[in-house]
Amino acid sequence: LSDLIALNHDVAGTVRIGIIGTTARWLVPQLVGVAPQRFPQLQLIFVESTTTRLDTQLATGQVDLAVLNLPASGTELSVTALFEEELVLVVPVDHPLAGKGEISVRALAGVPLLLPLSGTSFRDELDAAIAPSGVVLTSSAEVDGTRLIATLTFEGWGPAILPATAVPSYLRDRWALVKVTEIPPRLIGVVQR
Repeated sequence: LSDLIALNHDVAGTVRIGIIGTTARWLVPQLVGVAPQRFPQLQLIFVESTTTRLDTQLATGQVDLAVLNLPASGTELSVTALFEEELVLVVPVDHPLAGKGEISVRALAGVPLLLPLSGTSFRDELDAAIAPSGVVLTSSAEVDGTRLIATLTFEGWGPAILPATAVPSYLRDRWALVKVTEIPPRLIGVVQR
C-alpha cells in the first residue's frame, strides 16, 4: 500500500490485491464496478492464486493485501474476517449421493475424489475435519488450486469437496451440493502486512 497516497482527500496509486479463485469470481466484478467511480485515480491489480501462494506473495510484498482462507501464516499481519463459506460435496445430479441433502463423511469412504494437494491449507482443513471419524479420503487426483478442481469436476473427471461458491448458479441444475456434516465452513478474510 506504499503506492497509495492521499492528495486533497483523493485516493491515488496502485494496489495489488491477491485473491483466491472461488472468491475472485464474484468479488472482483463488484470491486471493478465500484472502485473506478469512488476512486478514479486508483489502479487495482488483481492476482488470482491459492492461499498458500498468496501467503508467500504477501510476505514478499508481491501483493499489498490478500483475500484468502484463514488462518493466515506469517507474523505482523492485520487480519479481518469477511465471511464463512460452506464446503460441500459436488456430484452430478445422477450420482448415488446426489439425492441426499446431507451425509456423514463415512459415506465418502472409498469414493474417489478430486482432492486439494496435500500440504495446502484447504487440504489440511479437510484432513483435520475428518480425522476424528477415522475415514481416509480416496484420491482420484490431487490438484493444487480449487478453481482447477472445480473445472475438472464440471468436466466430469470426478466429484470433489468444494466451496459452495465454486458452483456457479448456471450449473446448479446439473450438479448437486451435498453437505458433509463433519466438515465445517471455511473462514475467508482480508490480510495485509
